[in-house]
Amino acid sequence: MRIIRGTLKGRKLSCPRGKLVRPTTDRVRESLFQILESAYGKSWPGVRVIDLFAGSGILGIEALSRGARSGIFVEKDRQAASILKKNIEICGLSARARLIRSNVFSVIKAGAIRKYAGEGSVVFADPPYGKGISSRLLGMISETGFFLSERDLVIVEESSRTELVENFQGRETELELQDKRVYGDTALFFYAVGPS
Repeated sequence: MRIIRGTLKGRKLSCPRGKLVRPTTDRVRESLFQILESAYGKSWPGVRVIDLFAGSGILGIEALSRGARSGIFVEKDRQAASILKKNIEICGLSARARLIRSNVFSVIKAGAIRKYAGEGSVVFADPPYGKGISSRLLGMISETGFFLSERDLVIVEESSRTELVENFQGRETELELQDKRVYGDTALFFYAVGPS
């Protein structure tokens, strides 16, 4: 896996072996960032990135390479977190990136990423495909809502066979599906954050 654009362009990252981690392909990653930059006008300086189910960290590190202000990476698997930590270090991103080795749902429930997020956040979530985790995650984000502001984005990578509801109306935040893009077996769901 290599970084596609930015100050780290061409930098190779390590990836855990086995079926546990499924890195986002170059094609999907390039399309994702083109959409964020053209359709949503994301100018990376100032953006805070939250990478949930981070795996190797490729999405968050790509955003940092393009100029994102900071990155929070949440990964519970010991091997994946160890490799992600090394990827952050070899890219010289330790001052702008924080790794939290924990369950994503526990981190959100505990409010552990609240102080690192802020206006201008982009959340990447790449949970295991087809297990209902994406719906559970979106429901929890809309219910708690405390680490997102209006007009922030949540992008979920899922199986192209998965259907997610268009609107998550929680106590604190509303998430509304803006776009869905399909690339073979992979689908990207783009949710915008609004007031509940």
